[in-house]
Amino acid sequence: MLIVVGTFLPWLRSGEVLRDSYAAVGVLGRVSGLADGAVGPLLAVWPGVGIVAALCVVAYVTGFVRTAAVANVLFAAICGVMGGFAAFHVHGGTALGLVWVGPVVTVLGAVLGVLGGVAVLVAPIDRDRRHRRTISEHTV
Repeated sequence: MLIVVGTFLPWLRSGEVLRDSYAAVGVLGRVSGLADGAVGPLLAVWPGVGIVAALCVVAYVTGFVRTAAVANVLFAAICGVMGGFAAFHVHGGTALGLVWVGPVVTVLGAVLGVLGGVAVLVAPIDRDRRHRRTISEHTV
């Protein structure tokens, strides 16, 4: 998923050091006090992004297509908010610099994830195909 790739790209520059989103979340939580605000719970669960993405894929592959689509839309929306927050939030008074590539790739992946999930949800279910497959499995 493009979202997960974006989380491993640089998000922050601290001096000469580039930090991915996971390191950036830790730094921002300590330096800016964001962990104490409304964003705090998102910062706390951010390291689980890869696991949630994998669970969405497993749900889809195992046949829970609609469940996977709903989970993917929610997951992508949350990641998109975090990426958008990082891309457009300028925190004054710190020596940290924003690196655009990670948040932008994450937001792009989130937009594609939401669109894909919505496309799955609005697509009609072909109940006849599912029924034919079940019958053919029993007749063989």
